[in-house]
Amino acid sequence: TIGRPVLHERAGPGFASFIDPTARVESPERVTIGCRSYVAPFVSLDASQGPIAIGDETDLQDNVVISGKRVKLGDHVIVAHGATIIGPATVGALKGKPAFIGFNAYIDGAMIEPDAFVGHLARIAPGVVIHGGTKVLPGKFIKTQGEADRPELGKVTTVTDADRQFMDGVLHVNTSFAAGYSDLFHDSPNQVRGVGRDPGHSDFNHDADLPT
Repeated sequence: TIGRPVLHERAGPGFASFIDPTARVESPERVTIGCRSYVAPFVSLDASQGPIAIGDETDLQDNVVISGKRVKLGDHVIVAHGATIIGPATVGALKGKPAFIGFNAYIDGAMIEPDAFVGHLARIAPGVVIHGGTKVLPGKFIKTQGEADRPELGKVTTVTDADRQFMDGVLHVNTSFAAGYSDLFHDSPNQVRGVGRDPGHSDFNHDADLPT
């Protein structure tokens, strides 16, 4: 499935997920992916130690690394550029609210519940649960459950409506990428390899442009 849409028996082409040709997938038979999800360039999915499950409308952005004994990503999960998830770990839930992992964050054997937000460059230690409605501040290392649950310690705060609007916007962009790159592949598979045009035909990017 590398470099072409992932079509599901229960859904038509409009619900295809897309895995970029530059993504590296180890033990692909142990990787599952739902509908309308997007795996961006240079992502690494290493399921050699255990399965990786990716839900619906989830996006793994450029240079994300996922490995370990077992990793479960629910629906509407955002894993931003350069983030790492080491299993056993769970982020979000099936049919759950969005969950966000920021740029270069590091999730090591932790659970991130739906409606949680992990800021850029933050790190979450094994066994810690980041509960829904909790926002880990950028650059903070959450080593204990107490640090995850007590805002007065200075490492977490409350997810805001602006954070939720941001997550919804990111998901909208990346589900559009899943559809757009799938359409490009169906028009001509070579269009999704190397330096090519963006999909366009979306409300945030009308034209399919070549890079300049």
